[in-house]
This record gives sequence, C-alpha cells and structure tokens, in this order.
Amino acid sequence: MAVLTRQRTRGSEARRPKTPFFHRRWVVAMVFMLPFLVLFGVFRVYAVGYAVVLSFQDIEGIGVSEWSGFSNYRRLFSDSTFFTALRNTALYTAGTLLVLVPVPFVLAAVLQSKLVARQAALRSAFFLPV
Repeated sequence: MAVLTRQRTRGSEARRPKTPFFHRRWVVAMVFMLPFLVLFGVFRVYAVGYAVVLSFQDIEGIGVSEWSGFSNYRRLFSDSTFFTALRNTALYTAGTLLVLVPVPFVLAAVLQSKLVARQAALRSAFFLPV
C-alpha cells in the first residue's frame, strides 16, 4: 500500500492571508474606545491640568492674572482654617463610609438568609422604591 505525503511548502504560500487593518481586534477595540478617550482627555485631564496652572497664579478678576509661584500654597498651609476644613472632611468621610459600607452588606445578608420569614415580601419592600 502506497502512502502519499505532501511536502510542506515554504515561503509566501505557507503564510496565512493577512487580515485587513480594521478587522484586527485591537484596532476595533481602539475605535470603540476613542470617543471615551477624547472626552476623558477634554473634560478630565485638561481640566485638572488647567486647575494646576491656575493654582500657581494670583487672579484679581477676569483676564487679569499674575504668576505667584508657591505663595498660594504657602498661604494655604499656614492658614488654620484649611486644617479645620481638612479634619472635618476626613471625619465626615470616615463616618459616612462606616455607615454606608457595612449596612448594605448586613441588609443583603438578611435578604439572603433562610431564617427570615416572608423573605419575598421583605425583598419587595426594599426594592419597590427603586
């Protein structure tokens, strides 16, 4: 019995056909991400960069500004009101997180518990206002 074998071809015949540029997965992903990246760049990155530039200027009105360097930051860190506001913000954030993180976990555990009578009614009462 004779066995026929085909030799592998080398060179351009052995290569897969090249996929078109817009059919590549990364190109399609970048095309879909492009609107987000443009909007993020305009509304976040530019805004933060402009705020940093403005923080180094002394602005006295519309269109009138003078470069002041770190004097605004020196004045900020020498003011006791800033540290009071910073402490109040930290306390408010910590207090809010201590309430808003564990309470939903406890409520979710109660809703999933088999020990609760009328579990369906309790779930409806929680999710009905939503």
